Amino acid sequence: MKLNRLLLLTALSLLAAGLSRADLVDVVVDLNDNPPTDGGSWGSGQQFNVTTNPDSTTDGYYQNGICTSQDGYDVSISGYDSEYDGDCGLSDASIRVNTGTDAPGFPTMFSSDGNGGGVFGPYDADGVNSILFTTTYSKSDPIFDGGDFQCSSNYYSFCGFEISDPPAGETISVLFAEPIPTAVPEPTYSAVFLTASGLLIWVRKARRSKRV
Repeated sequence: MKLNRLLLLTALSLLAAGLSRADLVDVVVDLNDNPPTDGGSWGSGQQFNVTTNPDSTTDGYYQNGICTSQDGYDVSISGYDSEYDGDCGLSDASIRVNTGTDAPGFPTMFSSDGNGGGVFGPYDADGVNSILFTTTYSKSDPIFDGGDFQCSSNYYSFCGFEISDPPAGETISVLFAEPIPTAVPEPTYSAVFLTASGLLIWVRKARRSKRV
């Protein structure tokens, strides 16, 4: 009897743990131009500020990528739609947000590695319906001289760029929004559910066999 109770408690604990985690999504942020090779066009130690669930919409953002050109200290951009092919520039600075593994929440900022890229996270994206990354360059930075910026995600259906012109320089904002709905639990939690269900069935059968 004690063994059956112990197995029952174990099964219920596993189910509770699985239910509490099955809807969580974890993501990684990749700044490399050609993953998994380490190296990007953002520049060494470029700081990115991170805001989760910002008070902003996708209006005004160029989806999936932009091209830039430079005339003295003036930076102009051209936008692309969902058919953006990423072949317009000398510099292919990229940012990707893709699903990862179990992790803590997002930091408020991070910086590219010494090769101008890097992979950061994973971070817990449960309840994070949008993420805004911002970084600032001087107006004369070579990254704008025909620079080509790209973004992608296998979790957010929208990503886009916006470039503003504050006095300190050009601020690049990258917005990821609109999570793709999914009802498929992570493999780890699927195994938890199967194990717990198996224990519950075994306990139930054991109790029935004792009553006979």
